[in-house]
Amino acid sequence: MLAGAGAVTMEWTPVEELLIQLMNPDNSVRDEAEARYNAALENQGEVMLPQLANVLRRSQRREARQMAAVMLRSAVTRKAVATLPPQTFDAVKGTLLECMRFEEDASTRRKVGHTVAEVAHCFQDEKTLDVRWNGLLDFMFELVKSPSPQHRESALEVFALLPAMFGQQTAQLIPTLRDVLAAALTDQANLAVRIAACSATTSFLMVQSDQTDRNKFQPLVLPMVQVIAQCLHPGDDGDDHEEEARNVLQSFIEIAGDYPRFLRKMLGDLVTAFCEIAGAENLENGTRHLALEVLVTLAEAAAGMIRKHGGFVQVVVPLALKMMCDVEDDPGWGTRTELTQEDFYDPSDNSVVGEQALDRLACALGGKAVLPISFNLIPTMLNSGNWKERHAGLMAVSAIGEGCAKQMETQLGTVVSLTLPYLKDPEPRVRHATCNAIGQMATDFSPGFQAVFHATVIPALLEGMADAAHPRVQAHSAAALINFADEADKALLAPYLRPILEKLYMLVCSEVKLVQEQAVTTIATVADSAQDKFREFYPTFVPILKQILTQTHGKEHQMLRGKAMECVSLIGLAVGPELFRADAAEIMGILQQTQQEGLACDDPQISYMLSAWARICKVIGKEFVPYLAVVMPPLLQSARLEPDVKVMNAAAQAELENEGSGWDFLEQDGRTIGINTSTLEEKCTACEMLVCYVQELKEGFAPYVDLVLQTMVPLVKFSFHEGVRIAAAACLPALLESAKAAGASEAQLAQAWQFVLTELLPAMADETDGDVVRALLEAFHQCVTVIGVPCLSAAEQKDLHQALLEQMKAVYERASERAKARSGEDYDEEEEEVLLLENEYDDSVLREVAETMHALFKSHKAALFPFFDGLEPMFAQMLSADASTADSQWALCIYADLIEFGGVEHAARFLPHYGQALLNAILDQSAEVRQTALYALGVAGQHGGAPLSSLVAEGLPRALSVIQAPEARSDDNALATENAVAAVGKIIQYSRVAEPNRGELVQLWVDALPITLDAEEGPGQYELLCQLIEANDPHVLGADNKNLPKLAEVMAKVVQSELVSAARSETMALLLRQIHSSAPAALEQVFGTLNEKQQERLKVIFQ
Repeated sequence: MLAGAGAVTMEWTPVEELLIQLMNPDNSVRDEAEARYNAALENQGEVMLPQLANVLRRSQRREARQMAAVMLRSAVTRKAVATLPPQTFDAVKGTLLECMRFEEDASTRRKVGHTVAEVAHCFQDEKTLDVRWNGLLDFMFELVKSPSPQHRESALEVFALLPAMFGQQTAQLIPTLRDVLAAALTDQANLAVRIAACSATTSFLMVQSDQTDRNKFQPLVLPMVQVIAQCLHPGDDGDDHEEEARNVLQSFIEIAGDYPRFLRKMLGDLVTAFCEIAGAENLENGTRHLALEVLVTLAEAAAGMIRKHGGFVQVVVPLALKMMCDVEDDPGWGTRTELTQEDFYDPSDNSVVGEQALDRLACALGGKAVLPISFNLIPTMLNSGNWKERHAGLMAVSAIGEGCAKQMETQLGTVVSLTLPYLKDPEPRVRHATCNAIGQMATDFSPGFQAVFHATVIPALLEGMADAAHPRVQAHSAAALINFADEADKALLAPYLRPILEKLYMLVCSEVKLVQEQAVTTIATVADSAQDKFREFYPTFVPILKQILTQTHGKEHQMLRGKAMECVSLIGLAVGPELFRADAAEIMGILQQTQQEGLACDDPQISYMLSAWARICKVIGKEFVPYLAVVMPPLLQSARLEPDVKVMNAAAQAELENEGSGWDFLEQDGRTIGINTSTLEEKCTACEMLVCYVQELKEGFAPYVDLVLQTMVPLVKFSFHEGVRIAAAACLPALLESAKAAGASEAQLAQAWQFVLTELLPAMADETDGDVVRALLEAFHQCVTVIGVPCLSAAEQKDLHQALLEQMKAVYERASERAKARSGEDYDEEEEEVLLLENEYDDSVLREVAETMHALFKSHKAALFPFFDGLEPMFAQMLSADASTADSQWALCIYADLIEFGGVEHAARFLPHYGQALLNAILDQSAEVRQTALYALGVAGQHGGAPLSSLVAEGLPRALSVIQAPEARSDDNALATENAVAAVGKIIQYSRVAEPNRGELVQLWVDALPITLDAEEGPGQYELLCQLIEANDPHVLGADNKNLPKLAEVMAKVVQSELVSAARSETMALLLRQIHSSAPAALEQVFGTLNEKQQERLKVIFQ
């Protein structure tokens, strides 16, 4: 008992009684007890902790002992360990071990085990993982070998909770641990021990980073499977142990996800066992779903291994298809108009689980593996007399499309002819599934699907939209039309607009809210695709949308109003400001009034309204500025939303998952963290809308720049949502540009930039998501470009250096992993496709690094050294003989910037590092590398002067060989060739290397023109051409003006195009008129070589 009074010392009642009061259902009693408990723990923790342990050991009341275990577990923290006397914990530790040995109640004993594990964790060294608890390991081994099954179970539960408790002794103890676990897994006398051993085995596996150590546990896998079988086939006790079986299945999911190849040797047995469980209709659905999840997780985590397992898809795909046939009979399904969340998605439904499994299998394993078995079974299902099998077959077509796209595309005609007739099936759910299949194919195979099948698909969907007797089919037909129209060319859609929109007008006037909502969404998509073709229908639809916004009220119409906001704003974007402006003010007034009425935090109108405001801003541009005062307060409020994050137990997680209520879950430090995704999506939408406003309004947004900077800068490190981080990054350069455009001083820009750097540089170093890394790097170099002057201190350059090194290191670690995968036993063609996709992501990171260096060189010039010196060895390594195409390409870009902006002295200093590589790259097999090398050669010719003349001299004949190569103008080589032409032109214009053979070189250059693809190089070359012609250069005109037809051809092809400046287009037009007057035959000969657009431009010139 504790004694004392007041806030610091108080009159203590017995701790046991205090714990009982903490469980009192009376809130006032419980609150008072919590206050007394917290005060005691805060002020006299060294006394309170042993007292809690004493209650746990001595109390006769089970509920008091259990509460003592729970409170002790939360009270012993690393902070408490660091601040309270060691002897406090000596007593606690000893008492805890006594409780493990002597506690008879199973539930209390389990709580004691949890407390032991938590206390041990608090005494665990963070580096060595050794636990400072004398005698703990010996005690645990004694307990796990005890004759008492309760002792063995308790010890195994602690092992499962803290598998790293053996610290530096782990490696030498692995044989002992394996033997202990093997004995427990085969302990036929006690199922609870075997179940606990499964959890302990999984935990030990998951912390073994060394593959050799991990593989020592392989003999335990099949005994774990046997434990599942024993749980599902109970013995004499007759108890139901299916929940325990699910726990072990969950363990297999963890192993399959993290270490799938650990299971290779027993893969056949596992597939057989888990297929049997997943197919057992006498088991609970949750058990079957987990067994299927093990198999699907294996396919996703080790696709190559699974593809090489001959029988996997032959048993798992039919299993998923059979599960998809388990659809509940519901005679009123087609006519029901009020839908619940489960009507859209029920994660406990067998058909949903089967469909998701098939989708994931197709995406993981690819079409070569999944399509043959699927197409062998689906036609039979479609021809079945059982509507459930027809439904499943059609949903299977939807499910496999994305993963099997490459193989399925060649058979698309057959698939469409098989599925389309089922839009007339007597069962409404089959018709609904047909709409689903058509819509999914329209997405997966766009735009080819639209181009080939529009004449059959659109009329069929319009017929489905007329099925007023079955509103769900009617609405889903309109939904499928969204998929079709979303990727359809407006010219293709144009002939169908009138029948489509006539049908949609009927639906939007429907009294069925489900149909009306879907119609509004479909109208929005059709307008977005039709663009200006929608103008003739504008007077029909905008009034009815305004009517929805002004005359529908109540919570039941919130979604309809939100969709109407989306639709009217997309129509505005489609038709343009001239037509929309007349209604814009009224619509914005409606939105403003809705906003001022106050919306609940879960009102779906919020996100729709945020997006609608932004679209209207895009339509009317600077005219939107006065509305910022209305829009910005709620937008900033949404952007500043804090994430709704909760630590939750398994029961709470399961409840939320079953509700489908918009929560995501992740495991962190052994705890389940729930994250409310609806809050995050609203926050992300708000951030994206802020990007839209600042980019669109530029200086008009300047009054809000400081406020938005304060909001967005910290969000580049917002860990809960990648989209928020990407939007925050995109906003930063736009904000700086807005301030600059509004006349901010250099000092004000510098202050804002310093604030940006405080978060941006650390984020660039720490970020691991590829999309976000690219966004952060892009934001950085765009900001540097906006600032335009040297803008990094020595300390900031050091941080940037570290950030770039971290990201480059990550790129090459991933490249090493890919190389390792290519030499692995599971490598195959499908795996190579995945690896190439990953490689593209890393190539884009390299591109952003190169762009960053470009911006820095352009703004800092020679002042960038010695920052560049620290990174240069890495860039030089990117030019090594075994470097990838992307490495070579982007390294050459960086050295080109060095030559152009860093000064001749530094360009010459690093010449030994890049010179020979540049020359070799001019003749590289990769056209992309050749193009970049030739661009760099041109830069050297223009800016390298005498120090780089030897490089230019060696590169020139190589450039000429590229121009003169037989396939120089093929589609693959054309851009590289044009860069070679531009390089020669720059050498002619700027370098003394050209002087000895200038006449011959100019002739070769003229013969190689025109440049028609490269908008960056074209203007400079045509400027040179006009200068030479105006100067009557004899080499460019040729002897007796022999080059005149060629010059006429070149100018005729590019005049008044984006390849020529406006001034030089006038020059060319004048020259062409002169040629037309003096040598009309030359132009007549040229005219036949021009395309239609070029001919039209020439006719205008001559008129």
